[in-house]
Amino acid sequence: MTINEPVPFGGTEEEKDANWNTHQWWYDPQTWEQMCDHCGSKVWHKAAMYPCHAEVPRRDVVIVEDENGKRYQCDPELLAIGVLGLPS
Repeated sequence: MTINEPVPFGGTEEEKDANWNTHQWWYDPQTWEQMCDHCGSKVWHKAAMYPCHAEVPRRDVVIVEDENGKRYQCDPELLAIGVLGLPS
């Protein structure tokens, strides 16, 4: 299975905190999920570490399952050349 997800923010903890504070957090009264009223980012989402309304870069990630049913994320390029990078 392939998913498309935001690239984790690569800045410092201070930058993440400053970005977090640009959002206008509120609770959706229907779902009780906390999200930004301006850009829609959810508090638990990787996009929340970027400034509000930023163009958040995205990437494809391949999810594979081992013989025990445990799931791992794999880089699609490594998967394509046969290097899964699964823990042993």
